[in-house]
Amino acid sequence: MEKKSLKKFKLNKAALKDFDGLLSQHLDEVEDLTVTELDTKNKILNVISLCLNVKILTIDASTRTDTSAILNSLCKPEKLTMLILKNVKLPDSQAMERYKNLKFISLHNVGFTSIKSFLDTIKNPKKVEGISLKDVDFAGENFDILSIFENVKIVTINNMKNVQFTELEFFDKAKKLEKIIFKNSRIESEGIEYLLKGSYEKDIALEVKSIARCKVKDSLVYNEEGSSVSVHINNIINVIDLVNDRIIDECNLIIDSKDIIKENLELLKDFDGHLNIYVRDFSNISQEELDLLENELYINTIHFINVENTYFYKQKYLDYSLSDFREVRMALDELTSRVKDERTESLKVINLIDIILHDFKLDDSFKTATADITDLKNVFKEKLATSETYIELIHSALVILELDAVIIKGDEDYIWEQVKIDGKWYNIDLGKCAYDKTISMNDACRYLLTAEEIFNDDH
Repeated sequence: MEKKSLKKFKLNKAALKDFDGLLSQHLDEVEDLTVTELDTKNKILNVISLCLNVKILTIDASTRTDTSAILNSLCKPEKLTMLILKNVKLPDSQAMERYKNLKFISLHNVGFTSIKSFLDTIKNPKKVEGISLKDVDFAGENFDILSIFENVKIVTINNMKNVQFTELEFFDKAKKLEKIIFKNSRIESEGIEYLLKGSYEKDIALEVKSIARCKVKDSLVYNEEGSSVSVHINNIINVIDLVNDRIIDECNLIIDSKDIIKENLELLKDFDGHLNIYVRDFSNISQEELDLLENELYINTIHFINVENTYFYKQKYLDYSLSDFREVRMALDELTSRVKDERTESLKVINLIDIILHDFKLDDSFKTATADITDLKNVFKEKLATSETYIELIHSALVILELDAVIIKGDEDYIWEQVKIDGKWYNIDLGKCAYDKTISMNDACRYLLTAEEIFNDDH
């Protein structure tokens, strides 16, 4: 049989079926070898030993694969420059002892050996120019264990788990770093400065560890297109240096405790990027701080956490002042506090409906109201609502209770509410239920917590 030249070769059970034919090939010319066989005994290890010119080795199998045996079978370890391990157990130190010229190391979903223990087995880490880690569990180790790679040029991190991001000498030592890619991972806010200040190319999309209760997730997104940079970080207090150095273009500030505005006023006044302020609990903001927000700071938006579509655009026409916003939100908090401790979602919603229908009367004709009840501020003052503000009221309350809720628009812009309870969607039309005092209980039930097939008959 004529021998074929092989530069790239995949070794598995199928390749072993014609063992004699396989031995007749130019295995000594293989430069890129991939091993996917689970059983690394006997013939496979013999074949690997005949591959005398392997520069790239990929082992992609399972945790039962003996990666150490595969590495021990290569007769020319000095030629190997790229090692790629996928879904396998990491090799032991004895197997790694002979590999002194590795330039690129890639680990994907590996285990049964700590990542630090494996990195410690690499004989010449200063020769490594590229590191790729995907779905790797750091088991509580610090990201700084990568600082042994002083000459690395490219680092790719995707979905790293259980990693500490506090000690970061790596970024000081890696003087030759050209590009860093971070995806689908979480870091402490202290690590943001190190990631952003380097002159290397960046492709970053991370979640930043933050206040556990806050629904607005902290995130760091960095897209570099020429000189255009967009960064979103949800805690300005932890990134003071970045603000002062103008590294951040856009920032979100979460207000979750008292005096945040007063304590950081000067910093906030100096910040000339886009500033979004998210407010969870308006009892944490004094009237003095509201005045500062309105008069002292250039702010793009102020959001009321958990209340959909209630936000303040400072540079646009404003129906509500910030004081009015605060008043409405605190009234909503008091309303929802009366049902939030109910054991089930259904009890929360049923009791909320009962409270709203009892406390707020329908006045679509505007005959009783002495103020405009098309906004929630006056709804709470007058204890009167239109059909539309009934929906706005219950919708805001449901969202504050962290229930999935949406406002539905039907024919002629008629609106009602939908809420998900225990995985199923139900309809609520408070206005129609409250409109006719002669409605029987059976008819009323058609408009409260009804399924689609019943509700759609007259909507």
